[in-house]
Amino acid sequence: MTGTANLLINISFALLPLLFIFFCSKDFSLQSTKLRLGIVCSISIVLCMLYPFHILPGYILDLRTIPLFIAILYGGYFSGVISTLILYLFRFYLGGEGVWNVLIVYTSIVILLFLLVSHFQVWSKFQKIVSITSIALATSILMVINTNFREGLPLDVFGTICLYILLHGLVSFLSIYTIEKGSGKNTKKPYLTRYKPDYPMPVLEK
Repeated sequence: MTGTANLLINISFALLPLLFIFFCSKDFSLQSTKLRLGIVCSISIVLCMLYPFHILPGYILDLRTIPLFIAILYGGYFSGVISTLILYLFRFYLGGEGVWNVLIVYTSIVILLFLLVSHFQVWSKFQKIVSITSIALATSILMVINTNFREGLPLDVFGTICLYILLHGLVSFLSIYTIEKGSGKNTKKPYLTRYKPDYPMPVLEK
């Protein structure tokens, strides 16, 4: 089942930004880090689109939204704009009727994500995981509904489409959970470590 195999390959490509976050850089306050994250997420997006699941000629489904979410919400506007432009340009390069799906569905999702950037930074770990997983599921469902509305989907692809939707939500959940769990470990230590001077502290007499 080639479609399912490509969908599973998509998982590994969609998780590429996690390797950058944990092994290359964790300081997202630096503009250089945001640029590199945008580049890594863009590469991840392109790889996801190179190995898609074809449900109809010209229509492709993949997990490109995962690195796109990470680029926008963790890298900010700068990183998000880079990844969004690469997504649109490469999808137009691939062509097909499904390009209109990108214009209709992804444009609305990208606008929503950019509006959430400032709020996302102050959300709790639970809020981040639930919101992004929900948006990822909504995106995949909207893609399927829009495709079915425009072309009509055969019943024999129903099982693989369900797998696509479930994997979309699952990979989104695992990605955000892993990032937040890792960032939680990195930020706890400084607050839990007490400052110990090298010289004895004077004792105040009462």
